[in-house]
Amino acid sequence: MSLSARFDPLQLEDAEPYDEQLPDYEPATAPEYDGADYESPLYTYFLRQLDRRTQVFEPCGLGSGPAYQVSTRSNLQSLFNKKPEIEVTGTSQASICSIAFVNSGPYPWRPRARFSHMSSVGTTTFPMESLNFSDWTVCIEGLTFLWQLESRPMSLVLKEISAALIIARFTYSACGIDAACGAEIGDLTIFPDGLSVNLEGVERIICSLLVPIAHFRKMGKHYRNDEATRRNSWTIARLPPIVPRIAGYGQ
Repeated sequence: MSLSARFDPLQLEDAEPYDEQLPDYEPATAPEYDGADYESPLYTYFLRQLDRRTQVFEPCGLGSGPAYQVSTRSNLQSLFNKKPEIEVTGTSQASICSIAFVNSGPYPWRPRARFSHMSSVGTTTFPMESLNFSDWTVCIEGLTFLWQLESRPMSLVLKEISAALIIARFTYSACGIDAACGAEIGDLTIFPDGLSVNLEGVERIICSLLVPIAHFRKMGKHYRNDEATRRNSWTIARLPPIVPRIAGYGQ
């Protein structure tokens, strides 16, 4: 059969007019998005200083997660005992994380650390470093996250690098790092995110936070907030306004 026999353009003149009106369909019934659920904290912890060497992450609120105890040792103790400088244990007293600062590394020198997280599938080690002696990066599951030091209020915020959305925020209390006898060092708020979707991710957030906190303690930085500033910070959204920073990443 020839092409002309199969298709005759002149036959189009006798064709019925094309109906451009689309058939009616029921509108899609997508679930309504509630931004309030996304903005609401997933977990809130108070970090308390129990004694000179012991801290505790105390959960707050309904549906809160487990508590975590943080034990610190001096560099000399870690050297002779072969134990980590910082160790995190859960409510079962089983170790879930060990943290150590790395004094040697490639040039150029910069503060470095690593934490080893123990989960049901084994132990995974995560290197961390600070390019500007202030903000700390960590790579988890192929994504790079940044603990960034901010002011007004003095806080550490966790974001995926080059992103604005806050995953977690640690806000220093009025005592700050000088807290003692059960007083608060600060509070940690964790928001819904792919990283915080399960307990394993929450524990990695907590363990990575301890690195910059310990780093600033070593540097003699006594960050704190007055009570009025801290109370106002409780209403800060996940997308914060532009505020002065202590140091810019990569500077």
